[in-house]
Order: sequence, then structure tokens, then C-alpha cells
Amino acid sequence: MKHKWSKIILFCVIIGLFITFVPFSNMDSANSDAPKEVFIKADITEQLIFDNRDIIIKAVSLDMNAPTGPALKFYGENSTELDRLVTLKYCSVNDIMVEPEFEMSLNAKGTAQAEAIFPKRLLVTAGIETFSSISFSLHIAEPSESGSYVESDQFNMITSMTGSYEQKHGFTGSRIADANGVKIMIGRKPDPEAALGKQIYIYIDNSLSEDIVIETKRVCIDGIELQPLFISTVCAGKECWAPLTFQDSEIIENGIVDINELTISFKALNIFGVIIDTDDCRIIFDNENSDS
Repeated sequence: MKHKWSKIILFCVIIGLFITFVPFSNMDSANSDAPKEVFIKADITEQLIFDNRDIIIKAVSLDMNAPTGPALKFYGENSTELDRLVTLKYCSVNDIMVEPEFEMSLNAKGTAQAEAIFPKRLLVTAGIETFSSISFSLHIAEPSESGSYVESDQFNMITSMTGSYEQKHGFTGSRIADANGVKIMIGRKPDPEAALGKQIYIYIDNSLSEDIVIETKRVCIDGIELQPLFISTVCAGKECWAPLTFQDSEIIENGIVDINELTISFKALNIFGVIIDTDDCRIIFDNENSDS
């Protein structure tokens, strides 16, 4: 009888220990699977961005580690009888041009909230660890009348990291052009998981006092001429990491498995005309020092 009770007591002890340790085991697993923060935290205070009595736009909050990328939340009021569509233009973070996903639909006599989502992958590529400054202008249009719109002045927003974080600038890669106040360089191999297709980042540094537009003239991958998606406006005194995107359909149609050799030429323009017109430049991605 004593032997039987000893077995029962031992069994109860084992069950008790199992129940005790399971929650901790689950907790450790949950902690190991928890998403890690990519960016240094930064905050903003609520700021009035635009007010012409008809339309009011405020920046409300900044979440540096939102799931899809840093999110800047806006609030808008529309006191007119017409709908309005609000978008951002010429946006930069720490003096680096970054185009967020943003669109705010303001119904007549209505209010709305919307978030500007900054692409995480591009920020990491550009070496942006946090937001110390954000600059942009608002484009406020009547959706039904494409010719009627209001564009705000450039707004320069500071964050809680202003003054305590210094953005690292510069880029290493294959140089295409460095003249007349404009520098163009090409980075390394693209990320195969890019959403729109294979991408190569083009670094552009505009030290001029005027905005510039960069266009590709000729683009070849492994000797095959393609038509990638690319056009970039770089504001005065700003830098930009602009993606050169090859569409999957074009890549598949031409039987391209990987991007090993790139031949490319560019044209840079400002309000006075063409300021740079490059010759073809050949880059071998397996050797980052190869360019000609």
C-alpha cells in the first residue's frame, strides 16, 4: 500500500512541475519570436502643418517601428462643400529624399486620419536609423477637377531626436558621374524579394541650389536592353537612393536569371536644361570595383 501511495505522490509532483514550467517555456518561445525593433525611437509633438481656413492638416504622431515601416500619422479637417485629396510631395528624412505611401481622402465637411508609411527597406539601404528631421510639402486637390489644387510651402518638422542624432551621409559603389554639383553612383546587387521586381539602388547627391530630375537613357542587363521603371526628382541640397526597378514580366520574357552585368547611362536636368549627359557605363556586380 505504501509503495502504491509513493507512486501516486511522485506522479502528482511530476504533473505539478510540468504545469509550472510550460508557461515559462511558452513565454521564452514568444519572446524569441517577438519582432525586433529596427529603428531608434523618435517622437513628435502634434504640429499644425496647413491652415487656410478651409482645410486644416496636422501631424499627430510618429511610430518608428510600425509593422510595415515608420508611420507618420496626420489628421485633416475639410470645411468646404467639395471633397479633397491630400498627398505628400518632395519628402525627405534627415535630408535624404524618401517617398512614403500616403493618401488622405477628405470628404466635404468632414474629417479624416491617415498615415504616411515610409518604406523600411529603402530606409535601411540609405542608412537611416531614426528620424531627426522630416521635410515635405502638401498637395491638396479636388479629385473631380485635376486642374484645381493647392500646394503648401515646404514644411520642416523636428522630432525628439533632433540635435541628438547625426545622419551618416555618403555612399560606396560604382561612380557614374560627378560633375556640375551632381553625383550619381550605383549600388550592389538587388534584393530578389523586392515587391515590384528586381531593383538596383541609384545614389544621387544634388549639391545645387535648384531641384534636378534624373532620367535613364539606356539600360542593358547582360547585353539585353530593357525599359526599367526609373525617374527621380532630387530637391536642392538633398540626397536620394532611387530604385531602378526591372519588372518581373520583362525579366522572365528575356530569360534573365540574375543581374550580373549592367550597362547604363543617365541624363540630369534642372530648370536651365541638361546639366549632365553621361556615356554608357558598364558595371560587373560580381566585382564591385569594376566600372568603366
